[in-house]
Amino acid sequence: ARLDTRIDRVGDRVDQINVQINERIDQGNAQVNERIDQINERIDQINGRIDQGNDQINGRIDQVNERIDQGNAQINERIDRIERGQTDLRERMAKLEGLLEGLREAITGRRAA
Repeated sequence: ARLDTRIDRVGDRVDQINVQINERIDQGNAQVNERIDQINERIDQINGRIDQGNDQINGRIDQVNERIDQGNAQINERIDRIERGQTDLRERMAKLEGLLEGLREAITGRRAA
C-alpha cells in the first residue's frame, strides 16, 4: 500500500512537471509567434517602401523616356528639314548648271549638241 501511494505521488509529480513543461513550451511558442508577427509586419513595411521606391523610379524612367521621345521627334524633324533643304539645293544647282551651260553657249556662240 505504501509503495502504491508512493508510486501515485511520483505519478502526480510527473504530471505536475509535464503540465509546467507544457506551459513553458506554450509561453515560448507564444513569444516566438509574436516575434514572427513583428518580423512579418516589418517585412510588410519594407516591402511597402520598396514599392514606393519602385513607383518613383518608374515615374522618373517614364519622364526620361518621354524627354528622349521628344528629343527624337525634334531630331527627326531637323533631319527632314535638312533633307528637304538638300533636295532644294540639288534642284537649284541643276538649274544653275543649265544656266551656266546656256551662258557658255551664248559666249562661245555654239549650241550644245
